[in-house]
Amino acid sequence: MFRTARLRLVAWNVIILGLILVFLGLVFYGVFATNIYRPVDQQLADQEQRVAAYMRGEPFITGLNGLPVDPEGQYTVVATDDKLNVVAPNCALPIIQWEPCRAVEVASKPALQAVLGQLPKAPGQPLPAGGASDVRTVSAHGVPMRARTFALYSSLNGARYLIQISRPVVAERGLIGQIRTILLWASLLGILLSGLGSLFLASRALVPIRQAFFRQRQFTADASHELRTP
Repeated sequence: MFRTARLRLVAWNVIILGLILVFLGLVFYGVFATNIYRPVDQQLADQEQRVAAYMRGEPFITGLNGLPVDPEGQYTVVATDDKLNVVAPNCALPIIQWEPCRAVEVASKPALQAVLGQLPKAPGQPLPAGGASDVRTVSAHGVPMRARTFALYSSLNGARYLIQISRPVVAERGLIGQIRTILLWASLLGILLSGLGSLFLASRALVPIRQAFFRQRQFTADASHELRTP
């Protein structure tokens, strides 16, 4: 009886503490995963401003000859039409100076479709207030990429384009994987230690109850013996 009660106490303690650890771990993981992409998202947003300035016919604002410079070849810029046909892969659209120039594919068609869904059906209509954009982490040929997709009109020909700027986030994904592993092992260790601690505390907590039970049983046995004695 006492063994069952002790196991139940231990189980409840482990379940409650386990739920708390899982909740705290998920909160920490979510905050960390969001914040680790913040510098990358800001860099992509800066590139969007430069691309938009170029497409508006304002090429002389940043970088060499007014164009953003990408000496390490981190960024990939792809322009498509409303049917998601690539019209300007990388260097074909002279937005970022590439050395050397290379042809690429879009990093995420679902992101392009998400932005396209925010746009008016008629290409000539103005963009929604605040613009139409999408930021997400995708996988391109097995490489994790952070992709920023947005729509704009070109002052050069008046056409509407979907622009996708992306860059690898291998290091960031590696850190997220490490944090996930650490949180998993920390949670398992915490649950194990809580189980051992709960087992010890439950044993001590049941000692007075066990003693009182045995005294009660002894008293009942003595009283029964006295009643049977002539």
